[in-house]
Amino acid sequence: MRVSIEPLVVLVLAVKRGKRFLTVSEVSRSLGVSKRTAGRLLAHLCRQGYVERWSRTTYRIKPGTLERLASSAAPWA
Repeated sequence: MRVSIEPLVVLVLAVKRGKRFLTVSEVSRSLGVSKRTAGRLLAHLCRQGYVERWSRTTYRIKPGTLERLASSAAPWA
């Protein structure tokens, strides 16, 4: 599955706002996609190690996620 940049932007903004959890509904609204698509995107971010599943519809943003995203973007900076 290819992931567009939007889920990563939502993740970064959530971390910067001090949020530790994201719900499928929040991601769905933020990106303007269906809840099913938002759930798939969060599941993909989970497999990538950025979030972990906390409940059926809630994901916890893992500590160090912002730093990890920043370091992975460094080659393009």
